[in-house]
Amino acid sequence: MTGKLYYDSYAILAYLDGHPGYARLLAENSGVTSYANLLEIHYAVLRQHGAERAQTILERFSAIITDATLEDIPPAMKLRLEHKRKRLSYTDCLGYVIAKRLGIRFLTGDKEFRGLPNVRFVTAQPLAQRS
Repeated sequence: MTGKLYYDSYAILAYLDGHPGYARLLAENSGVTSYANLLEIHYAVLRQHGAERAQTILERFSAIITDATLEDIPPAMKLRLEHKRKRLSYTDCLGYVIAKRLGIRFLTGDKEFRGLPNVRFVTAQPLAQRS
């Protein structure tokens, strides 16, 4: 293992869709995610693959959940406000702040995060986000 990352929803969905870059990163690094990210992932998988697959994924990733703290909320909302033109989601802002607090990089392919500090950016279009 080479390190630890915060897996945002984009990263996990790309991994589940078999994107080779994300498969390698998740294999080579340990990681964490939040309940909010699992909420997004569950919905995307439920929509695309049904309840059984969504439940399997939920159980699979439940072991790596890290909690947000009350102290994470102000900087997450400050980030959202500072980048309001990018329309960052609440979940993504919270995940980014959690990653920063934990001293790990935020793994995503969301274009809005490209170029921000503390981001490991990998481009992929997860199938679950295609419509």
